[in-house]
Amino acid sequence: MKKGILFLSLPLIIGCFLCSNSGSQDVDQKTTDEDSALLIQNSLDWCNAIKNKDASKVEDYFAPDFMYQDATGKRIYRDEFIKNIYDNPVSVIAFDMKDVEVKMYGPELANVTGEGSNTFIDSDGNEKTIESRFTNVCRKNAGKWQCIIGHGSPLEYGPVKPDSEVASDLEQVWKDYILVSNSGDIEKLMAFFTDDYINMPS
Repeated sequence: MKKGILFLSLPLIIGCFLCSNSGSQDVDQKTTDEDSALLIQNSLDWCNAIKNKDASKVEDYFAPDFMYQDATGKRIYRDEFIKNIYDNPVSVIAFDMKDVEVKMYGPELANVTGEGSNTFIDSDGNEKTIESRFTNVCRKNAGKWQCIIGHGSPLEYGPVKPDSEVASDLEQVWKDYILVSNSGDIEKLMAFFTDDYINMPS
């Protein structure tokens, strides 16, 4: 009789467990979606701050130990970074973002990547546009998302479309590089580097 009760109860127990687990996943997904939307909005506010030379609305986005590393390898810490927003010597016409992607690593850590387009008037009065890619690592502190590490690199020749011939060629070069690296042939490996190649220390 006890076995019969157990077998009759087992589907009910499993069903309750699955329902409970499904609800938890729904809540987690909702939280993830809300966090992703907030992080994208923070990135948009960051762009507007640079355009308007006014960091007053975004200062809280940067953690006390925030560090930004530019394409030259220079490290810029929080106070100097915020000051540079106010003291930007060029007149920014537009600063737009696209291809923004948020990757969550648990409830309190996220990576935000995307492409920026900065159109400005330089010191000689010429209008220029710089396309760049950015990576920002964000951490939730006391319920508030803050950027802890940022990096941006200009795309010297503009963005490469994924389905373009250039993208295909670069992918093949990378595959060849990995193959040669794994072979241990130093002479062949050096053929992938220019004479003025510099290894930037991390």
